[in-house]
Amino acid sequence: MKKSVLSIVLTVVMLFSLTATVWGSAWPVVDSGYCGYWDDNYEDRENITWQLMKDGTLEFFGEGYMEDFSYNRVPWKDYADQIKEVVIYGPQDDLKSCIFSISSYAFIGCKNLTKVTIPHTVVEIGEDAFGSCKSLTEITLPDSIEKMGYGVFGSSGLKRIRLPEKLTTLPYGTFSGCADLESVDFPAGLTEIKDRAFEKSGLVRIELPDTVTTMGLDVFSKCPNLEFVKLPRNLEVIETGMFEKCAKLQSVVFPENVKVIGRLAFMWCDELQNFTLPESVETIGLQAFIDCESLTEVTIPANVTTIEQNSFSGCGKLRAIYVAEGNQAYQSVDGVLMTKDGTMVHTCPGAKEGTFVIPNGVTTIASLAFFDCRNLKRLVIPPTLTPINERGFDFCDNLLSFYFSGAAPEEELLKKMDISSDATLYYLEGQPGWTSPTYLGYKTALWDGSSKLPGTLPAGDTNGDGRVGVEDVQQLYGYLTGQNTITIAEKMAADVNNDDEVDVYDLQLLYERLAQGTTL
Repeated sequence: MKKSVLSIVLTVVMLFSLTATVWGSAWPVVDSGYCGYWDDNYEDRENITWQLMKDGTLEFFGEGYMEDFSYNRVPWKDYADQIKEVVIYGPQDDLKSCIFSISSYAFIGCKNLTKVTIPHTVVEIGEDAFGSCKSLTEITLPDSIEKMGYGVFGSSGLKRIRLPEKLTTLPYGTFSGCADLESVDFPAGLTEIKDRAFEKSGLVRIELPDTVTTMGLDVFSKCPNLEFVKLPRNLEVIETGMFEKCAKLQSVVFPENVKVIGRLAFMWCDELQNFTLPESVETIGLQAFIDCESLTEVTIPANVTTIEQNSFSGCGKLRAIYVAEGNQAYQSVDGVLMTKDGTMVHTCPGAKEGTFVIPNGVTTIASLAFFDCRNLKRLVIPPTLTPINERGFDFCDNLLSFYFSGAAPEEELLKKMDISSDATLYYLEGQPGWTSPTYLGYKTALWDGSSKLPGTLPAGDTNGDGRVGVEDVQQLYGYLTGQNTITIAEKMAADVNNDDEVDVYDLQLLYERLAQGTTL
């Protein structure tokens, strides 16, 4: 077997004395061996020598590539807890070592490793090379490195790092689980960040270079401290789960060219507040913003053609979903997201209060459309409504009044609506199929003979004539003193302070507003 002169010299030096002084080190050698090869033929595995010194320094010298190992085959694995420092010698050192790679799993689980010296000859670091090195808080990577395997620093103790200039791709899980990671300096030529690269990391702010055009799944998912993100300008797809469970995320600067907000992209981002989606957005994926508890308003851009189910479900403070003028697929009706053709209710914002009148012509309620709308109390059902997808009214605890403007609904429709047993079904006189005092086990009641739908009268219109004036003050006074009655629709309009009670406070407020000439 042909060996280089350098390899022979190094071998002789090692065998001469296990306790000899090596490059100035006064510590005896604990163990040693070979871990390298010169080319893809693997003809000479003695090109690189490793030796562990008694002080915890693991040294490498020789020429060529480190042999890649599986986790259980790393030659120095049994000494993992003893390793405190790794030194890979380079051409600048006395023996002119020239090592091109760091093997996969090389130092995984070396929990006491604090310092690493890597020469500028190294061009590649294998997968999981520094995984779970909990004491490794800093490392200097030479700009010679062009490629890294997945999970290189996963679950390590890194606090900050500067990435090599030649690196164009961050692999899968590069910094996944790095709970103490505070800052990352990105190279100017970085173009791709793969799946879970920063998952569960400690980053607080992140500004990605505009050179990045591709990002994978769950890149920043479950980052508990992340507050601010500026995404790269040329990114077109925010992939599935990119910021899932980033509970402290408050602000996102979206790229001006983004077209797709992927599934679960911002799921459970509890502190995410208002943001501006760029006009370039075309698709909002399944549950993209589900359970964003601090979100108060959303505007759907004009170019959006697809909003998948439950995109904004569970947003308890969301007051309204608006749709930009010119959108051909969707519209906003009283802050509720509907299809443009008026046939489907897509999403009712979680903070919607009081009454919602489902427009005539609606045939379908989307799955979870009214999910967790706990402040919604009354719903007006048009005769056109037939299918309601499963769980359309989950957790609408206070929705107890349903007003049907047509014939009595089929039992199947009521089952899918999952109406509380405490609810009352109101119906118009003359409509077929209704029974009183119950219908299919639910309490029923007439609309007091009113043709006005609840919620359609302006606030303060207590006489139901479509306008608010002094006559309404007289009507409300008469109702409160028992001199006259008012319909359900008029009673709802009489609640001008919106506290679900019609009393003297509403009368006073109505009088004051009219006297001042202000609107209600």
